[in-house]
Amino acid sequence: MSTTFTMSDVARHFGISRSQAFRELPSWPHQRQGLNISFTASDMAGINRIMNAGPDEQLARLNLLEQKRAEVRAMDAV
Repeated sequence: MSTTFTMSDVARHFGISRSQAFRELPSWPHQRQGLNISFTASDMAGINRIMNAGPDEQLARLNLLEQKRAEVRAMDAV
């Protein structure tokens, strides 16, 4: 049986708010079934690498987030 974590678990583990975790979600590995979002132990390890990345990786992550937001805005405009 594998352990899964909720968004609240992830936020608490990394010491951030749930809303901050939700904003970071597009750049994090996660599992989605319908509207339910969960994280495996492997996902948590990936998030840990992202959260502890150096400045170049952080900039790349922020650029990815902005690109995904732009895609969502473009879809909403249609």
